[in-house]
Amino acid sequence: MVFSTDTGELVRKMALFFDNQIQDCSKQEGELIYNSLFDKIKSLNAPFNIIECDDLSVNSENKKKNYLSKVNSDSWLDIKITGSMEDLRIYWNFYDVIKDKIVYENSYNGFIDYKYRNLRGGFWSPVIKSLASAMIYFGETTLVNVKALPDSVIYGFPNEKFVVPESGELSVQVISYSSLTLTAVKDGYAPDEVKIIAVDGVDDVVFKQVRDYGFSFELGLSDLSYPHFGFKYDILQDQVYIGFSFDFYQFGVFPPSFYLPYQPLSIFPDLWTINLNLGYIFSFPQFRIGVPLELSSSIRLYSKDGNTSADKLIPLSIDIKTGLLVRIHRNVSFYLKPKFIFYFYGSDKYTYVADSFNSSNWDSFAIAIFENVAIDPLGLDLGLSFNF
Repeated sequence: MVFSTDTGELVRKMALFFDNQIQDCSKQEGELIYNSLFDKIKSLNAPFNIIECDDLSVNSENKKKNYLSKVNSDSWLDIKITGSMEDLRIYWNFYDVIKDKIVYENSYNGFIDYKYRNLRGGFWSPVIKSLASAMIYFGETTLVNVKALPDSVIYGFPNEKFVVPESGELSVQVISYSSLTLTAVKDGYAPDEVKIIAVDGVDDVVFKQVRDYGFSFELGLSDLSYPHFGFKYDILQDQVYIGFSFDFYQFGVFPPSFYLPYQPLSIFPDLWTINLNLGYIFSFPQFRIGVPLELSSSIRLYSKDGNTSADKLIPLSIDIKTGLLVRIHRNVSFYLKPKFIFYFYGSDKYTYVADSFNSSNWDSFAIAIFENVAIDPLGLDLGLSFNF
């Protein structure tokens, strides 16, 4: 569970470890004790999130450091209670990853009265006071200087995004020791990401923004089975593109029980397609994703006895594609495109089935919508796109 403080600031994260070893303590009593502590911590309204750890196996310093790394936390409050309800021994410490040390630790004796009145009063006061002292520096601020292309939008600062002015520089005041992941986004350029810890003296954050439009090369599988490669060119920044590609049906690799369930590698005659593609990408650069909408027209070619001609079974097909484009590197993206395929049969639809394609397997999912037109709603392409 992550608790956001009432200030709304999502700046730092503190893991809360709580070890209750009170003798003869019921489950209900344990929950009352823990909840009262949690409420007192919330009352600080400090600029950090609380991550509650309920895994009692995290019981050593190394395990706790590993846990902080796992949940992306930068500090912990560790509390251990022993003894009985009438004679408690409470030990606590506060560890800061940035300083790489326990910055405060203490202990005291106390008791919990039978009506639990002191849980709502001053029972946790020593712990809360020490926690407040240890986190005083959370209120200090640091100036982060950013250099990026003018009109770039900078994401990652708490609760706000910033637009870089014409000077190409901006400065933002943040809470000291904040762990920030900053992203610069600008139309026509690849998003660039920089991670910093905001401390005095840190170097300027300089974004390396690379042109994102131009030529790109695609390499993948058409229908999850057939080799595909192609080129495209962005004619309007990184949104509108035109391109051509090739699909080769000389061989295909099929998932089990799909199309050809007993033949994982199938060799077809020399059938291949030339595709003309026109598309638009709905871009969300701050999330490094895009949603393409593409129209593709394909001429299907068939080679036999050294001659190449239009496939007489299906000379033409049109694909309508959408899907997801995920940037995995500055110049590399992964794409997944479901598609509807419209097949336009030739005049001799049945004469050339045996030569041109194994129809009994190929059109298992094709649905006739007109006499010479069928649709396959189950197409799916995937692969990688390389920008250059």
